[in-house]
Amino acid sequence: MSDTLVTVDPAVNNLREYLETLFAPDDELLQALVRETYAVTQHPRMLGDRWLCTFMEWFIATHSVHRVLELGTFTGYSTIRLARAVGATGAVTTLESSTLHADIAEKYFARAELTTRITLLRGTACNLLPTLLGHTFDLVYVDADKAEYPQYLELIAPLLDIGGTIIADNVLWGGKTYTSSEHDVRTNALRTFNSALFANHSFKATLLPAGDGVIVATKIK
Repeated sequence: MSDTLVTVDPAVNNLREYLETLFAPDDELLQALVRETYAVTQHPRMLGDRWLCTFMEWFIATHSVHRVLELGTFTGYSTIRLARAVGATGAVTTLESSTLHADIAEKYFARAELTTRITLLRGTACNLLPTLLGHTFDLVYVDADKAEYPQYLELIAPLLDIGGTIIADNVLWGGKTYTSSEHDVRTNALRTFNSALFANHSFKATLLPAGDGVIVATKIK
C-alpha cells in the first residue's frame, strides 16, 4: 500500500462536495460567467454541471474529438469548456433559442478569446438542425428542451459519422423517468428518447446514473 494517502476534509459529507475537492477550480472568467448567470437569469441551475463538463473534456481528449455540436448553449459555461478542450484546431457549434442567454454567452466567448472556435446559432434546435445537413460532428452534446429530445435524435443521427457520439444530459429527470406514476410531457419525451436510442441498432448506448442521468451513445453503423 502506498504511504501517500489523499486526505478528505471531514466536513465533506456528500458526493457533489467530494467531487469539488477533486476538480480544478474554475478560472476567473468562468467564475464571472457563473456569477452573472445567477444574477440575471431565471434558472441559473441550467449551467453545465462541472462533473459532466469534466467527463466531456476527458472524452474529447481520449477520443480525438475535433468537431462538437451543442444543443442548448444557455449562458455558455459548457460551451467555453468544450471549446477549450477541442483545442485550436477544433470547433464548437452551439444552438440557443433565448436572446438573453445567447447575448451573455457571446460576451463571454469574446472575453475568452474563443470566437474563432465557437459558432453560436440563434433559434430552436428543431429549426436549426436541418440547416446543418452536410456537416458532420464527432460529438453532439444534448442539453436543450427535454420535450423535444425524441425529435433531436432523428435530426442528429445524419450529422454523425461512424464513431460519432451523443452525450445527452438529464435523461433521468430527477428520477421521474423511472417513476411509473409520472407522465408529464417532458418525462414522457425523455422516456421515448431513452428507449429509442437503446433500441436503435445504429448506436451502442449506455446510461450513466450520475448527476441527473447521462446517456452516452456511439454511432456504430
